[in-house]
Amino acid sequence: MAGSCTITRKKTRIGHAPHWFNAVEEIKWAWTSDASGNCDAQTDDIVVGRAVLLKTIPDDTDVPSNLYDVTITDEDGIDILDDVGAERSDSTPEMENPGASTMVEQPFINQKLQLNISNAGNAKKGVVKLLISAI
Repeated sequence: MAGSCTITRKKTRIGHAPHWFNAVEEIKWAWTSDASGNCDAQTDDIVVGRAVLLKTIPDDTDVPSNLYDVTITDEDGIDILDDVGAERSDSTPEMENPGASTMVEQPFINQKLQLNISNAGNAKKGVVKLLISAI
């Protein structure tokens, strides 16, 4: 594993007890790159649903290199972001719709996911958030 990363997952439920339904999950990777400018970290558990929103937030102090790259790959090595994580800003938080350019609908995910940061510079920091819709 390159760099260091803390992963948190938060589910938002809808409905009424006892019929709760997990509608949206936010996966948050708070990352720090290694000397090569890379970081990777995989979720401990399977992620189920469709990726509907990507947010990249560069750190204010340990600013990543401009145009650093983000991919999120499934266990088969496929980038579920469909390349929308390429060339991220070093100063501005950005938001993207994964797969919007080439797919009618995002594919269904039922695997662990791995964040991959590259070209960020030595010991740089940021946050990646991915929203997963269960419906």
